[in-house]
Amino acid sequence: NDRVFLPSATEMGFHTSEGMEEGEKLPLANDPRMRIAAPTAEAVATATWKPAFFGVDKPWNWLLRSPSAGGARVVRCVLTDGSESDDIACNGRQGLRPALILKSDTLVSNQPDQRGVYRLTA
Repeated sequence: NDRVFLPSATEMGFHTSEGMEEGEKLPLANDPRMRIAAPTAEAVATATWKPAFFGVDKPWNWLLRSPSAGGARVVRCVLTDGSESDDIACNGRQGLRPALILKSDTLVSNQPDQRGVYRLTA
């Protein structure tokens, strides 16, 4: 079955406390550069909040689904350099980077369209 989810710290290759592992390390986590993400041109163009550090050429922190011991609102996140940290999930300073697991018969376009979107077809 197709799945869309927020990756966990374990799935992104980060150390977690014993008993807190969620899932297995994803193949993309073998290359730390794959953890670095920047907003799309469309996200920047349509954003209502535009701090100076928000741009398509500027990496952005993004949240994982893994909780942190820092409190009820604190979760693990990936920083702009691909390393890990903790942050408050509701402060608006991070993005989300959902992961996809697709059935083997799901077709994905080879190239993104003019908006940078890859299309899925059944």
